[in-house]
Parts: sequence; C-alpha cells; structure tokens
Amino acid sequence: MPRRYLELTTEDRTRLTRLAGEAQLFLDRIVAELAEMLHDAEEIRSFVDSGGLAQQIRSGLEAYLTAMTNGDTDGYLARLGESVRASAERDVPFQALVVAVMAFEGVIIRLLAEAFHDDPERPEIRSSFLKFNHLCLIAAADAYLLGKEETIRGQESALRALSTPVVEVWPGILALPLVGTIDTARAKQITQNLLRRIRETQARVAILDITGVPLVDTRIANHLMKTIRAARLLGARGIVAGISPEIADTLIGLDVDFEGIDTYFSLRQALEAAINYLGLAIVPREVVR
Repeated sequence: MPRRYLELTTEDRTRLTRLAGEAQLFLDRIVAELAEMLHDAEEIRSFVDSGGLAQQIRSGLEAYLTAMTNGDTDGYLARLGESVRASAERDVPFQALVVAVMAFEGVIIRLLAEAFHDDPERPEIRSSFLKFNHLCLIAAADAYLLGKEETIRGQESALRALSTPVVEVWPGILALPLVGTIDTARAKQITQNLLRRIRETQARVAILDITGVPLVDTRIANHLMKTIRAARLLGARGIVAGISPEIADTLIGLDVDFEGIDTYFSLRQALEAAINYLGLAIVPREVVR
C-alpha cells in the first residue's frame, strides 16, 4: 500500500517526543551554537537584530520543541506559516529562512550523533526529525509565496487605482486620463471608478482621454464603448478624447464603429464640447468686466 513520505506517522511523533526531551537538556548549547553560526550569515544579518539573536533563537526553539513534545506538530506548522507570511510582507528574503533551517538542522544532527550514539533507533529518530524539518520548510515556502502573492495583489490594486483617476475638471464634467495598456482587470476598474464618481458628483459628461494609451485594438475599443454605455445609463454623456490620426486609421482597419459616441483629437477639444453641451461658455475676463 503506498504511503506519503511527507506525513508524520505515530512512530514519527513518538521519536520526535524522544528527541525533544533530549534537546531540552542541551537547550543552552543549541542556542549558543545557532547564534554563533547565524551571527555572521550574510543572508540574515540585515534582517535580524544581532543583539537579540540568541533570544529570538531560544523563543523559536522552545516553541519547536514544545510542539514535538506535545504532539502539536500540525498546530506548529500553521503558526509557522503565519509567521513566515508576515516575514514575506516585510520583504525578508526566503533564503534567510532557508539558511536558518539548514543551520538548525546541522546542529540537531550533531546532537543526535552525540546523545543517541549507542541507541539502535538513532537512524529512525534522525529520519523522523528530517521529515518534520522538511515539512516545516515546505510550510514556510507555501506561506512565503502566499504572502508575496498578497503583497503583489495589493500593489497591483494600488497601481490600478492610481492609473485610473477620475477628475472633476468642471462642475458636471469628469475626465479620466488613461495611460498605459488596458487589460480586462484594468478595464473593469476604469468602469467601476467612473460610475462611482458619476454617482457621487451627478456629472452629466464623462471624458475618457486615451492620449496616453499606446495601442488601441478591438478589445480596448470594446472596453471603451461598454464604459460609455454604462455611463449613459447613469445619465452621463460619454466622450472619447485623444483619437490621433494613427489610432483613427487603426480603428477603421479593424472595422470598429464608434457611431453615437463623440470623439475628439485632444482633451481641450473634448472639454470645449462638454462645456457647450452643458450650455455654458468660457468668456474672457475683459468681456465679463
């Protein structure tokens, strides 16, 4: 019957309890050896306070040995994952964690050879320890990747928010300058931001300025038209600015139809059209006087 290597058996847990009991007797020595090994390790030196290194090692080691003694290895792995995830969010490199695990493994292997030198079960205890240590490393790797993914998603969300600003350039007129490429996720963000601002300001005109969009293809054109139709449902007229001759030629070649949607070469022209649509006029100061 096949078995999973990365799964602690009852025998593994019993051996880990034996090892933990022996390691407790050598706790000070283990802490001292690890602190000496890690003190000058370049991979972790920048992320650990050397003055408190021994105390950090002792605290982590006591939690490790307590879990082995009490058979709470699953709970320990979960807590380890949470800690590593927080380290990932602080930009602690994963290699720093690997170095710490490798150093600890070396110290315990030497302890095994000394404390269990005439014990016939020493190879099995060593195997159980390595299995648990590898489980710790896997849990750390999974948590680290998850933490990094969450950080990246947060950064992407912040960038999308920054890249889709909706500005009220005039009472009743909103402008949304777009820069860079527009994918599906960003197109959704654009629509959501614009509709929210239309609702908040009761705007009657929304200008989408695509001057900073390097490429307009069928997909992007469809995104723009859907956004304008959505704005129209809220009572706002949609205008597209930044239609250069090159983009116009591309859209004609793609057979994209902007019928029913006002388009202008520049943001200035679009703003003038929006002001006229509201029945307003920009009058020189001399005339007002």
